[in-house]
Amino acid sequence: SIAGATVSYNPFFGSHWSQTADGSQIEILRGTVCETIDMLSDFAERVGDRLPRFKISDEEASDAVYGVFHTWDTDEPTKALIGALGAYFVRIAEHATVRRGDLLESNGDGCARVQKNRHMLSSTIGKVSAAVVIETYPDGSYLVPCTLHCG
Repeated sequence: SIAGATVSYNPFFGSHWSQTADGSQIEILRGTVCETIDMLSDFAERVGDRLPRFKISDEEASDAVYGVFHTWDTDEPTKALIGALGAYFVRIAEHATVRRGDLLESNGDGCARVQKNRHMLSSTIGKVSAAVVIETYPDGSYLVPCTLHCG
């Protein structure tokens, strides 16, 4: 929206295109924590050779956290959107309890957990904006609204 000389992006959600290592579309739940890998996406040359491929996070407190899975592109099914900044959701591990204001890091299984300290780190995914469960998955993990801080 525009009000005078002020431009606002409301609500803001920033994401990056990415691909899996082999370029395939895998089944992945919304809000799943993702890490970069040392490969660039096939379409990287179209956006300045800067978009890495991703994997579901499998390392606790990973410094390579890229964001959280949003969706697959309907026009190019090998392109995933990985949310990295702004207001979105993060998938929390089944037995983890979160509170508003908690910082989150990778649990090592595609889910997030509460970070052990209260400082923004290279492993920080985001901050819980409301301790409200948006959706619960069959494995017991669940989504909560967060502000993302990893992109």
